[in-house]
Amino acid sequence: MDILICADAQPQVGTGHLRRMLTLAGSLIERAPNIQLTIRTSTLGASIAREIGPSGLQVSAASCAPEAVKTHLENKNYAAVILDNYHWNAQHEAPLRALTDCLCVIDDLADRPHDVDLLLDQNAYHTDRDYDGLVPSDCTLLVGAEFCLLSPQFRTEQVRTANPLLLESTAPIFVSLGGGDPNRDLLPITQTLLTETPFSLTLATGSHIADAEALQSLVKQHNDRVELIFDSPRVAEQMLKSKFAVASGGTMTWERAAVGLPSLCLIVADNQYKSAHWLADRNVHDIFDIRASWSPQKLAQAALALGSNKQRRTDFFNASRAMSLENGVVRVATTLLKKINATQY
Repeated sequence: MDILICADAQPQVGTGHLRRMLTLAGSLIERAPNIQLTIRTSTLGASIAREIGPSGLQVSAASCAPEAVKTHLENKNYAAVILDNYHWNAQHEAPLRALTDCLCVIDDLADRPHDVDLLLDQNAYHTDRDYDGLVPSDCTLLVGAEFCLLSPQFRTEQVRTANPLLLESTAPIFVSLGGGDPNRDLLPITQTLLTETPFSLTLATGSHIADAEALQSLVKQHNDRVELIFDSPRVAEQMLKSKFAVASGGTMTWERAAVGLPSLCLIVADNQYKSAHWLADRNVHDIFDIRASWSPQKLAQAALALGSNKQRRTDFFNASRAMSLENGVVRVATTLLKKINATQY
C-alpha cells in the first residue's frame, strides 16, 4: 500500500508543516509497517526529512504545487494522498479525488472549501462546525487539539513529569521562531534579550535562515550566556531545561504546552493570531506580536515581567498541563489507516 505526503518547507515559510508530517509519517509506519510511504517536498524539506524522518520513509525533492502533484498522481497510484500547505482548496483538490482512494488535507484556517475524504485541523479553537458547508457531507473531520501531531520526543515520561517551575532561577529561557525566520526577527530578538535582560538563552533555529552567520557571531560574543543549536534534534531537551520560553506560535505552541513550559508566545504570521489569542484568553501563555515593527524595549519588558512572576508562570503551567495532547498523532494515524482500508476493501 502506497501513501504520498505533500508538505513544503521554505526558508520564508518555515518547516512546521513538514515536521508535523514527518511525525504523522512515523506513526503511520509504526502502525502499518507494510506501507510504502513517500514524502514529496522542497529541496530544503528533503534535506530535513532525510536527517530526522522515520526509518522506511522515501523522500522525493519535487514540487508540491497542485498541477505538479496532479501530474505525478496521473502516473503513479497511491492508496492515500495527504496534503499540507495553504494553497490547497476545493478547486485544486477536486481533480485529485479520482486519482486516489483517500484524499486528505491538513488545514489550520477553516476559511475555504475543501473537496477531500478526510480533513485534519489541530487548532484548539476550531470545531467541526467551523467546516459546515466547506467540506463534503461524507468527509471525516478530525478537528481540535486532541488531534495534535506531537513528535515522539514530546511524548516521553520525562516530558509528562517535567515541571519547569522547579528549575533554579539561573535556568535559561528557550528562544525560537521554529525552523525558519521569515522576517529576520531572531537576531534582533536575541540581541534584545542579551542586552536588556539578565537571562541566559538556549536557541533553536534552522541553519538555512538568512542571519545564521550573524547569529553565530553574536553568540560567540556571549558564549557564557547562550547555547545555539541549528536544526536541533533535541528541542524537547532544550525546553525541559528552560524556565520559560520566548518563542513563536504554530506547531511549537503545542510542544511547549506538552512540556508545560510557560511562554511569551510571539505572533510571527497572520495564521497564528487567532490561536495565540484563544490560548492567551485561557491562560496558557502571554502574547507579543512581531508581525509588523516591534519595540525591543517592550519585548524586554514582557520577558522580564514573565520571568519575575512565578504565579503567572504557575498558571500557564497548569493550563498547559490540562490540555490533552499526547495521543493526538495516534488518533490521527489510526483513523487514517481505517479510512484507507475502508476504501480498499
